[in-house]
Amino acid sequence: MCQFRTRGYVISALLITLLIILAHPAYSLTQEENLSTYDDEFFSIKYPSSWHISSEPWDTGMLGDSVVFLDNNQMNMNQTNRITPRSSMEHSVIGVVVVPRSSLQSSNDMSPSELVNSFVDYFFSREALSESGAELITDNYTSLSGIQARTVTYTEGGYYNLVINTADESNMYQISYNGQESRYQKELHEVESIISSFKIKGTSDTSILSTI
Repeated sequence: MCQFRTRGYVISALLITLLIILAHPAYSLTQEENLSTYDDEFFSIKYPSSWHISSEPWDTGMLGDSVVFLDNNQMNMNQTNRITPRSSMEHSVIGVVVVPRSSLQSSNDMSPSELVNSFVDYFFSREALSESGAELITDNYTSLSGIQARTVTYTEGGYYNLVINTADESNMYQISYNGQESRYQKELHEVESIISSFKIKGTSDTSILSTI
């Protein structure tokens, strides 16, 4: 298993980078103005009827407490790459993962912003992405559920990837989008609306996605 070291800390590379479903946590699903809401212990997110929650089980040993995939195709995924499926399937995926900071070795000694920056700088730098054949497009600061976040976009293997990382004193959060380069512009507005609806429990501000 890959490891990264920042200021002497070692954090598993698979904790957040590979968004793989381990098991669905208890959650409620409600309908509001043609939108469904996925609501669990840590967060909620709203999505239109063109998207659905993937029910495919996954297991890569990732230590996420809460993980969910939204898929805009009625067929589930069957294999994964860095974040989402690496195949010729014509569908897109939005993934959310929550990782307790207690499961990240020595991360409690970092501030939330230090943890996010260390993670992004290591895994999503131009150099790190180029090693796997990916090309960095943007790397910006933004806000997610009222908390400072960092957004990275990159392309890899014909897919456009958007990854947003943030953290608070309890957890690290990642939300990602993966879609074919040939179609992502057509659905980006819808994707931004879904991501903007992401709400971390206990926060009072709404998402600000001004730098996607």
